[in-house]
Amino acid sequence: RGVGLALAAGGTLVPFLLPRPSAWPISPWWPVPLEPLLLAPLPEGLLTVEPNPRGALAVTLDRRRLTPMPAEEEADADRLRWSWSLLPPARRADGAARVLFVGQMTPARAAVFASLGPLHLERTAPWFSALGGVEAILFADDPPPPGRAIPPSQARRRIRAGEYDLVVVAPTHGPLLPYRSAQVTEWGVVPAPALAGLSVPEKTLAVAWLDAAAGLEGRAFPGRVVLAAGSTLADLSVGLVLGEAVEEPAATRPRLLSPGRPARPPSGFSELRTRADEKPRRARAALAGRLAAGAGDDAGAAGLARGLAAHFAAQRRSSPYESEAQQIEVARPALEAFLEGAIPPLDASARRIWEALAWLLAEKREVEDVTLFLEPVARRFGPWPALDQAVARAWEEYGEPEEAAFWLERLVAARPQDIGLLTEAGDWLGRAGRPGDAVRLLRRALELAPPTDAERHDLAAEAPRNRLRLLGMNLARQGDPEGREILAALLEKNPHDEELLPYLGEGPAPAAPADYLPPGGLDEAGHGDG
Repeated sequence: RGVGLALAAGGTLVPFLLPRPSAWPISPWWPVPLEPLLLAPLPEGLLTVEPNPRGALAVTLDRRRLTPMPAEEEADADRLRWSWSLLPPARRADGAARVLFVGQMTPARAAVFASLGPLHLERTAPWFSALGGVEAILFADDPPPPGRAIPPSQARRRIRAGEYDLVVVAPTHGPLLPYRSAQVTEWGVVPAPALAGLSVPEKTLAVAWLDAAAGLEGRAFPGRVVLAAGSTLADLSVGLVLGEAVEEPAATRPRLLSPGRPARPPSGFSELRTRADEKPRRARAALAGRLAAGAGDDAGAAGLARGLAAHFAAQRRSSPYESEAQQIEVARPALEAFLEGAIPPLDASARRIWEALAWLLAEKREVEDVTLFLEPVARRFGPWPALDQAVARAWEEYGEPEEAAFWLERLVAARPQDIGLLTEAGDWLGRAGRPGDAVRLLRRALELAPPTDAERHDLAAEAPRNRLRLLGMNLARQGDPEGREILAALLEKNPHDEELLPYLGEGPAPAAPADYLPPGGLDEAGHGDG
């Protein structure tokens, strides 16, 4: 019996004596395992470099994401450029500006810093001990990251000594949420940081960017703030501005907003009742509502904040089979508030929001909202290609060639090398009874690129936007015999194109139709689903 007990005791010790791999909880609820390229347990937390579900690399610390996804890089570039724009021009001149970046440098962020011109850049991060390994992966196919990496302790000393003109802190985002949609990858909330008592020396400007989903509505802000919305109006971040900043809003600089008074945060019971994917939307709406209440007499700031509050309050859970645009709700109160706040000067943040609205309304084919809300802003602040294109497509769908041609000509003036746009504008100028202008644009489109084999053979899939076909029709409407020659050659290749037959007969060529072909070949019965 004694020998048996000894053997049993020794057997229980075997698993503790043998080496064993560590098992880390890397999003265990995701349908496919996430395999990090780098996994480092640091005193600051578990650091990983891992491919996200769509293949892009993400850096996380304790499952909080530290780098932007590809769809967020445009908004991330805005945050860096706008931080730079708030620095007084005298301190940006001559390439002498001293800048500290706090966060994880990426190739996209490195490109933005390079576009700012000459400056003295340093960078740091709490995970400094693993920074070299992280950057070796992120910059494997790119030039080395710019600037000099320094430890956080040294960066703090240099900030206190006033050795920087600008300090930019990148935002962090919450953990990966359970899989719900193949169209949208969702990220949860990140705990709100402590903001009270933050300060910088007199000649230092600091812009600390925070995810608006962090529950900031109850926090006291020691300075003013700026807003940055994502390119699809699905996200929102707020920049805490400390120190001397340029006050005047401009097309390349955001408007400084009063943070308003802290609101009462949600109760713990309310938090327990709220789904994880609803918390970010609720936090964004609450913060925007707080900023709207603190806007005072600034009509531009109030309209911007009220619009964002109404927009995020209107968001609901959507079908996982909907497209990205279909999963974002459009609220009339939000559009009305945005329009009320669209007063000169229109700052960089407001311009980005209007461009996101143009994309969203065009993707959802909300043509009435485009003409009611986007068109007045495009007329007031245009030419504005992002808005002009959405307005042009709305008038195309209404079957109004004259209006569509007006907006398309504005677009062509801004993008004279865009072959697709030249073709579209030529088509609608012909429909508007202006075949001469249509021929001019279509010839330019053919000069930029020769006709494709599909266009030469008049394939059915290319027929609506076949440059040769459109050119021949508009020449025929002018009575030019070259048009009949072009159309006769096309009809020989494709005898089934019966629409060309009237152009080859006796008498004047028929007028162009004003009907509209929905995007993607949808018929009018599918209009509401586009």
